[in-house]
Amino acid sequence: MRKKEHVLPIELFSDLDRSSPVSLYAQLTKIIECEILSGSIPPGTRLENELSLGARLSISRPTIRRAIQELVNAGLLVRRRGVGTQVVLGRFARNA
Repeated sequence: MRKKEHVLPIELFSDLDRSSPVSLYAQLTKIIECEILSGSIPPGTRLENELSLGARLSISRPTIRRAIQELVNAGLLVRRRGVGTQVVLGRFARNA
């Protein structure tokens, strides 16, 4: 049975500042990273897809994709074709 996607509460993103000198993808990365590291999003959890998250936040898909890729590069998320994006069980090093 396929695990249901974890939909991040919209309230998490209430501090996004579109006029900030810090890019939106960096702000998104930090928010999701904090949720993962705090344990609010447990290991093995499948995140909602880029399209639905982008639509809910009114943020472009490339911006969402870049934030997720930063977390993949940091070893917090893993992408699997046919499965989606999941929180990893433990941080792992990714060869750049």
